[in-house]
Amino acid sequence: MSEYIVHGTSHNNVESILSDGYIRTDIDEKHLSLLNTCYNFIFTQLVYRDIPNEKYNNPSYGQYVFILDKRILKDLPFYAGQIACFENIKPDGSYDKDSIYIYRKGKLKRMSRLTKLKNEIEDSMKKDMIFEHSHEILFNKNILLKKYCITIIYKGNYENIPKNVVILVNKLKIPIKIYGKYNNKWFIGINRFVDVIES
Repeated sequence: MSEYIVHGTSHNNVESILSDGYIRTDIDEKHLSLLNTCYNFIFTQLVYRDIPNEKYNNPSYGQYVFILDKRILKDLPFYAGQIACFENIKPDGSYDKDSIYIYRKGKLKRMSRLTKLKNEIEDSMKKDMIFEHSHEILFNKNILLKKYCITIIYKGNYENIPKNVVILVNKLKIPIKIYGKYNNKWFIGINRFVDVIES
């Protein structure tokens, strides 16, 4: 089964991410205070096919979505848990085990099993049916695009992508794909989203 880690961002942030070549953990102190956390986390989610009630969901990760290779879960430290689980992670890295399903320290010899996380996602989707509320995967290390970014999804028409973004994406040699409209409506369903990733 194909599984992907996704991180969405806006027009305002995408150029700095592409220029740096990293998705960075940097967040200003004011934002950290609003989030009620001491950590700079990169927020991501796990996407795969045939999640219960997937057809009722239109992944809305912002205008741009960085699609990351799942092997990032083997290489980098991460927490995977309930939505807003970041609030339960303490400065020393300890955490509330009721809200965090998986924690790994990175540099693993083999890929971490995701069965518990996927069970929690699917249970959540059977009840709440809102994918964005089902879980979050948190990284507190910068993510190198050249190593982990498989493609970038743009929600819109190709001709509307700013020229600077196209230049930066081409420089990094990362393909950009379009998540457009079907019958004048935005594609609905996580399976369709995965179709775009794999197109």
